[in-house]
Parts: sequence; structure tokens; C-alpha cells
Amino acid sequence: MRLSIWLGAIILLLSFGSVYTMPAGKSAEQQIHTIYDEIHNAFKQGDVSHIGEAYYTHDALLFPPTGGVYEGPDEITAMFEGMLAAGAILVVTPLEIEVYGDHAYERGVGAIHNPQGDVLRKDNYIVIWKKVDGQWKMYRDLVQGLPAE
Repeated sequence: MRLSIWLGAIILLLSFGSVYTMPAGKSAEQQIHTIYDEIHNAFKQGDVSHIGEAYYTHDALLFPPTGGVYEGPDEITAMFEGMLAAGAILVVTPLEIEVYGDHAYERGVGAIHNPQGDVLRKDNYIVIWKKVDGQWKMYRDLVQGLPAE
């Protein structure tokens, strides 16, 4: 009887451990930071044509601070291409990332810079990430404008 209770407790603890473990959270956090570095570099290099496909799920939704919604990688890429054409460079700063298995929640601040490095606007954002084929991708991306300073 005692053995079955101990085995049950061990199985229960192991099952909880597989849902959320610290190493998976650190790995996801590092991957998310790397993705933002790659997006920033794409803006600096003048080629954002791959952003939607590379970093967003096939059913992603992006809610910009101006209203509306961009659906899927093609529309999201077109939005980023419009930003780049207007001379905008995106810089993203994650403030909080929490991982729950194959999903993650992130909160941060995004800044739009001009080519000279001047900040044109800042926005709060929340992203829900999904792990797809071993890669973290943005599933929902909600951006909310910050009040003028």
C-alpha cells in the first residue's frame, strides 16, 4: 500500500514537472530574444519579406495600435513591409516571459525608430507564442499605444 502511494506521488510530481520546467522556460526566453534580434536586424538590413512566415503561425493574428487586424503571415509581412517603406525600424524589448509547455506569454514595449535612431513612438504589447515543429512562433500579437510623453 505504501509503495503504491509513493509511486503515485512520484508519477504525479513527474507529470507536473513535464508541464513547466525551468530549463524549457530559459530556452524559450532565449529563443524569443533571438527572434527579436533577427527581426530588428531584418529592419536594419531593409528586408522584412520573411518575417510573417518565419516568426508567426499560419493562423496568427496581429492587432496593431491603430486598430484592425492582420491575419496570417502574408498580411503580417505586408504590414512590416509598409513600416519599412515608411522608414520605420522596430525595436522590441520583452519585459516578462512565462512559459507553459508549448505556449508562452510575453509582455513588453516596442519602439519605432527612424533611420537616424530617433524614437517616433512606443507601444505596449502582449504576445502569445506557440511552439510549432520545435520553433517558437507568434500566435497572437496585440499592440497598444502608449500615451504621449
